[in-house]
Amino acid sequence: MDSSLRRNLGVALIAAAVFVFCLALSGCDSNEDSKQETSGWEARWQEADKWAQAEGTAWKRTDEPLVLFKDKDAKKVVYVQKDALYAEQDDEADSAEPPKPQRLLELPSDSGVYLRNGNTLLIGAKLNEEIPDNSMRGEWHAVMLDGAAPRAVKLESGIHDPERLLSVTVDAKQQTFLLVFQEDGSNRETVYHAGADDFAIVEYGYVEDAVYAQYVKLLEARKEQAVFQKEAYLEAKDGVTAGVYEDDRGTLFVTTTAEGYLGAVRYPLQIGATVSWKTSSVGQSQVLAFIQNQNGERTAVMPFLSSSYRMEALPELAEDGWLMVNERMFYNADNNRIETVHYVGDWPNMLKAERRSFDIASLKLSIASARNGELIYNPDGGEGNVVKLSVFDLINANEPIERLLIRGAKLSPKPLQAEPNSSEQFVTDAIEQRLPQAALDYLLEEAYSIPQQVKEIMDGSSDPCLFCDPDGYYQPQVRSIDGVWHMLYRESMYRIDEEAKKLVLIGKWPVSEAVTSGEGANLYTAQDYVYADGFWYVADTFANRVTKLDDKFSLVAEVKLASPYRMTKTKSGSLLVDSLQGVVELGREKLNVIAVTDAKAKKLRVSDTEDQPPVRVLYVDKTNGNTWFDAGGFIGIYNKQLKQISKAFVGYNKSGSSSLKVLPYQKQMLVVLDHKLEIFSASGKWERTIPYPEQAQTYVCSGWSQGQNSTILDAEQGILYTVHGCAVIAVDIDKGEAKLLFQQNEAAIGKLAYIREQHLLMFSLDGVGRYGVGTDSPFKGSNELVVMRLSTGESKRLQFEKGWLTSGAIKDNQQLLFSSAGSAWGEAASLELRDLE
Repeated sequence: MDSSLRRNLGVALIAAAVFVFCLALSGCDSNEDSKQETSGWEARWQEADKWAQAEGTAWKRTDEPLVLFKDKDAKKVVYVQKDALYAEQDDEADSAEPPKPQRLLELPSDSGVYLRNGNTLLIGAKLNEEIPDNSMRGEWHAVMLDGAAPRAVKLESGIHDPERLLSVTVDAKQQTFLLVFQEDGSNRETVYHAGADDFAIVEYGYVEDAVYAQYVKLLEARKEQAVFQKEAYLEAKDGVTAGVYEDDRGTLFVTTTAEGYLGAVRYPLQIGATVSWKTSSVGQSQVLAFIQNQNGERTAVMPFLSSSYRMEALPELAEDGWLMVNERMFYNADNNRIETVHYVGDWPNMLKAERRSFDIASLKLSIASARNGELIYNPDGGEGNVVKLSVFDLINANEPIERLLIRGAKLSPKPLQAEPNSSEQFVTDAIEQRLPQAALDYLLEEAYSIPQQVKEIMDGSSDPCLFCDPDGYYQPQVRSIDGVWHMLYRESMYRIDEEAKKLVLIGKWPVSEAVTSGEGANLYTAQDYVYADGFWYVADTFANRVTKLDDKFSLVAEVKLASPYRMTKTKSGSLLVDSLQGVVELGREKLNVIAVTDAKAKKLRVSDTEDQPPVRVLYVDKTNGNTWFDAGGFIGIYNKQLKQISKAFVGYNKSGSSSLKVLPYQKQMLVVLDHKLEIFSASGKWERTIPYPEQAQTYVCSGWSQGQNSTILDAEQGILYTVHGCAVIAVDIDKGEAKLLFQQNEAAIGKLAYIREQHLLMFSLDGVGRYGVGTDSPFKGSNELVVMRLSTGESKRLQFEKGWLTSGAIKDNQQLLFSSAGSAWGEAASLELRDLE
């Protein structure tokens, strides 16, 4: 061994022995050995200072630690090493032991990006692209560093490729990230807020196409991490926080619930937002905002309730005195005045504010409470019963305030123990009956027999695809014109090219349509047309006219006829038109009426009915043997004794829940539809039509109600009462007049109940769709009973304890019948009429 090496080794052994000896004596005095021993954390921190720091926002797997986050004051460090993300944190300042690494997550790939905002890290990992069509191109985690120990949460909707990250904008105060990712065909904004369980894809509020195009271009810019131009915050309410951010792309609204649910809505290129909280009648806190577009126009929006709608800006709605029912209804009330705002209209138009104001000072009332869409008042001086008002009535009813007051205790119908045995019947229940085959053939006959190859071209049409709507039936009218098949579809006329096997649009016609709506929709157009002398002659059925069109489909002449539905050319050069008025002969040149003859019944030779399907019989007239039945747009009249059948085209109900009804009245027969009354003689000859008021057909109604087409006939008074949507209509048969008796928008009306001797008409109201009651609804005050004494014009409203719908009346026991709200076959109950006093 080298002599110098032996000498050094000897010195080291002596020094070691001295050190052990000094420890045994509790220390040795020297300048070097008097220094304090470095703590475990300090030593680990000194070691971490030597670790490599990730460059920019990129990370990659390494054998040695790669630091993503380091804070000496907080005693935290987060780093990548091999296949995992680790965190180390020391809360014990004097600990001699170094902190133990905490494995936060296993990294699913070799590289990715990381983003920091305050105590929140976003870790994005790039996934393997072996499957090009796989949409899972990335995996993202959020790491929270603000707790006792760092924790990582996998963000399930984080599937974006980190390398396609275009820009990042942050809000340091709320620790909110706004990321823009480049996607196939488009770019998309995504938001993360500290503590949330997942990303939120940014939804869009109302935006015009041109503005959206500008916004899309702004999304293409690649930017380094930036901050928002403006930030505003609402004080947390009901556990919900809200932030409003403005940047070069417009305004972004972000909310986070206490449960970690995150929502984000962007209004592209709209700025200058002012915001406030509003609490709806169901207790939900919502953001009401006013924003400004590029033209300087301000609109009101509710980003998290109806983001695609924009409303007329009324800044006073932000005031505390204005209460919110839902996204369209607001009210403000005190002892002297009640004001309401109701936003009406349809997307994409701006919703307009309908304002109402009620002066209640003369009623001498003191407001007690306002909640759940209900106002409760006490009489001045405290004497008398409590008075209530429903905000839904105030907004939707077209009546003076005195008729909207609700007095008395809530109604509680008693369950029926047995079916009523003396129900007053005003309408004959529909039954079924079989008809001879010849009668069915007459009812179902088509104007033309369409060849199979023509049907195949129609059914196979794909450009345009006319019959592809699964929720709609659009009745085409197909005719052979000079050997070439044509099809009228709505207002469009097509030539059917059999050689090319396609439909060729040749023009638009000025025709009217009829629609029956329900779960789907049935749409009907002009029922017939012919071509002669270079002109088209059209039975414009639902406009009650016959028209003459030139080769450019411009109107040349017209004549009014009631429901024309079939046309025939005569050898003499005139037209024969089947209509409710009978068979009308018209001159072709000016459509002048030449002659009118009654429609003739068809004689039947056979009467075998055993194997025929039954038809829905509406009324059997025992005085003359006529059986009236529904024949799908037609009213059919069959007389077995005379072996004959006739039909008249009356059209279709507007509601799919309505049914055709036939009632006898004096020497007439009333055919009741939900938008008009057709009057026939007892023998079946049409006499006249009484249309319902126009405003009853243009109401705002959230859906057809259980009482739709409910009908009561008071033959002594000559008045027919019927329900159509949100309206009750009274028809004076002898005068030929129909008037609106009651109307309340957005309300469903129950079946009519009528006590003839007292002239009492009663029906329930239920805000189905908008403010439906049900058993557990907070809008219990919206379920009401309207009692109208027709002889005096008096009307009053009563409240139900829970949801009930009127279903009829029993005359002898003076009872009113009900079924539970929400089901026509639900619980049955009744009330004595004296309970309504």
